[in-house]
Amino acid sequence: MLWFPRCHSPQVHFSARRAHSGDASLDLIVLLRGAVSERCRHPALAGTPLAALPARLGDDFARGHPEATGGMVATEDFAHLALVSGGLPGLRW
Repeated sequence: MLWFPRCHSPQVHFSARRAHSGDASLDLIVLLRGAVSERCRHPALAGTPLAALPARLGDDFARGHPEATGGMVATEDFAHLALVSGGLPGLRW
């Protein structure tokens, strides 16, 4: 599940929760941080805004606990986050 308010803020506050019927060993923090880091290191993204996404997300991204995580990121970074994390098992935007 994902929730974020639609407003004219420069930041998006988002949260994600693991489904009750989902894999109990799925750690959303590890999943999100790992996917962003791995996918943004792809050679084809070198020199693009996506390559620097992990650094821009910083400490306000994927925090909380393994079953429920979230954060507060710039609106543009949230769009990039949704793009690079698309298709992850157990996560739907």
